[in-house]
Amino acid sequence: MPVPIRMPTVGDGMQEGKVVAWPLAPGARVEKGVIVVVIEADKSEIEVESPAAGVLRHAYAHAGDTVRCGALLAVLTSSADEPFDPVAYEIDDTTGF
Repeated sequence: MPVPIRMPTVGDGMQEGKVVAWPLAPGARVEKGVIVVVIEADKSEIEVESPAAGVLRHAYAHAGDTVRCGALLAVLTSSADEPFDPVAYEIDDTTGF
């Protein structure tokens, strides 16, 4: 089952953040707790950890993009062979907003 990675809310009043870097490329295997994306919020950089072990299947935001809190940043799947359609998942994904 796909696991979403969302733009976190780091402080009071934070409504959006900027994607600074993706240390891993789509297709990379990750363990829970590994840094998957670095964001900027209120002029400080925050490292966002993977919520689960799996494969980073798709990034919905790129370095330099400004993204609202709660928005989908990326998706993990348990394996590279797990069926996954990034367009359909983005359209159907309405949780967490």
